[in-house]
Amino acid sequence: MINQTISKHQIYIKQMTSTNPKSTNLINREDVNEMIENAIRRHNRRSTIISAILGWILIGGYSFGLFHVVQNI
Repeated sequence: MINQTISKHQIYIKQMTSTNPKSTNLINREDVNEMIENAIRRHNRRSTIISAILGWILIGGYSFGLFHVVQNI
């Protein structure tokens, strides 16, 4: 399994470092920009969801503590 992974990885690196300018496996600029925009959009969506969940947890903990303090007064 490890040897397969290494050989696949070496093949991928060999394709990436190809110096043949007429290589057919190159990606054009528009595709690269589209992939970058999709990655940024996906990152922003995930980070927003994570931030919202953490915010609700913190607000819940704060209000729980506040109600405990108010109840003891």
